Amino acid sequence: MLLNTDRIIGKYIRKAAPDWTLRTGYRRMTMLLTSIVILFGCHPRSDGKKPLLIAAASSMRYVVNDVAHQFSQRTGIPTETVFGSSGKLTAQILNAAPYDVLLTADAKYLEPLQASQKIQRSMSVGHGTLILWSMSPLNSMPSALTDLRRLAIANPELAPYGTAALQFLKHSNLDKSTLESLVYGENVGQVNQFITSGAVDAGFTALTAVRGGPFADKGHWHVVPDSTYSPIEHTVALLTDHDQALEFAQFLNSTDGKRILSKYGFRK
Repeated sequence: MLLNTDRIIGKYIRKAAPDWTLRTGYRRMTMLLTSIVILFGCHPRSDGKKPLLIAAASSMRYVVNDVAHQFSQRTGIPTETVFGSSGKLTAQILNAAPYDVLLTADAKYLEPLQASQKIQRSMSVGHGTLILWSMSPLNSMPSALTDLRRLAIANPELAPYGTAALQFLKHSNLDKSTLESLVYGENVGQVNQFITSGAVDAGFTALTAVRGGPFADKGHWHVVPDSTYSPIEHTVALLTDHDQALEFAQFLNSTDGKRILSKYGFRK
């Protein structure tokens, strides 16, 4: 079963200043989503087995669904997945969301969880790749950026791919007006919605978006040089001492798990 926090929030486009995420409305939304997860996110199945509840960054939606499916087939352990920005998921865990496993796109989001003794153990699962993606043909980089009227990135306050995109844009020495006209999505998942719906001309997202799911190999994209942004290191953290959580982490690190990660573009 999949609980999609993106759909709970709905589709919208924000052009506000980067600190909009710190407003009271956002904090209230985090509390509301945490309550929803606690009430509905970890219910027993009809066969009596309690599912392993996996929270993951939106950029990992398709790869985590693939891994969770293969893991359940291999072990017989049922899973449920929840997706959102790394920052939002961290806030939910600090507010008692009952996740068993967290997959984040930046290890820095584990720091407050470690300080609160929420993490049993953690390990790296690989590095992600930033791309510029559009449903229409793109000119070569970096000239493609100056041809786009509406360019989307994930909120850099909460989403590592948004941080990486902003680093690349600043590295490209674009004029101030281009940076000020950026369209901010809540997370990579919403940026992908903006791109595929045509709400924006293009957007910065994760390579995983075009490696799996309904939009695999759709549209046009350029891989952003990894020398222009900080490494996007994805990490799995065990939030409980359940044997099933450890089994899931071990599966990620197995030959089959690594094969799936590689299929979606993850690098060591």
